[in-house]
Amino acid sequence: MPTSTGSGASARRCRMEDLTAEVQALRAQLLQQTEENSSLQTQLLQLSEENANLRGQLQATPVGAMGLSAPRGKCPVGLPEKFDGTPEMLPSFLAQSRLYMELRPEDFPTEHVRVCFLTSLLKGRAARWATPYLLESSPLLNNYEAFIDEFKQAFEDPQRKEAANRKIRRLRQGLGSVLDYASAFRLCAQDLDWNEPAFIDQFLEGLSDPIQDELARVEVARSLPALINQCLRIEGRLNSRRGASPASSPQPQSASSPPVESESNQLVTRPQLTPEERERRRRLNLCMYCGLAGHYVDNCPSKKPKSSGVGNSLAPL
Repeated sequence: MPTSTGSGASARRCRMEDLTAEVQALRAQLLQQTEENSSLQTQLLQLSEENANLRGQLQATPVGAMGLSAPRGKCPVGLPEKFDGTPEMLPSFLAQSRLYMELRPEDFPTEHVRVCFLTSLLKGRAARWATPYLLESSPLLNNYEAFIDEFKQAFEDPQRKEAANRKIRRLRQGLGSVLDYASAFRLCAQDLDWNEPAFIDQFLEGLSDPIQDELARVEVARSLPALINQCLRIEGRLNSRRGASPASSPQPQSASSPPVESESNQLVTRPQLTPEERERRRRLNLCMYCGLAGHYVDNCPSKKPKSSGVGNSLAPL
């Protein structure tokens, strides 16, 4: 019995020691948690004080000193319609998107933002085309012009330029007005990447004979917009001299159906130059009257003095 009693006392003593150790460990953890809570409370108090200070500074700082601008007015153009991949709609979609971004430059500070804006306007198969670029974070997302080139290759009509090239070469003013001819010409020109001299030569070729004859007497403008304005002034002068109103806007004609000039339109009595000869003299800066260099038709020594008859050519503008 004494042995059994001693063994039980020893077990209880060991158990008490274990419990004491656990209590001490729990006390240590509690002390650590208390210290951490105290530290967090201190940090929270500091953050609250800093937040209050910042709010006070923000309220005391004028709007202009913070670099903030006044509220923007409404953008004069609306969002472009979403593009679904139809090739015929691509030029207008790109033009409208570019215009919208140019009118709100503060909203599109980087090329990445511009590309992302463009992709947000896609739907249907166009949106499906752009999805891999977005998911893979393609480098094209940071290069707007490169993205547009890739975009055009996917959705641009491959026959568009060829069709525009054929159409613009057949285009003629005919009996229509310069304004109608210029509008049709610009519509074709927007799909071509010709240089300025090429557009000027083609525009000159399609003009009616009376306009070309008057241009032969003056120095031709060196840009397409200036040339169109020059032709409009000539047309107005011709209409004024004839005492007639401007043309009733028949459609510009193609070369396959050349117009028949009325007798009232034949303002020049000298023989007409062929288009090839007129173009040759223009390129070589030769006189349109005698074909020699060194002067214009106005002061050509081969011309006879002009009378005041009805059939005379008009004076240069």
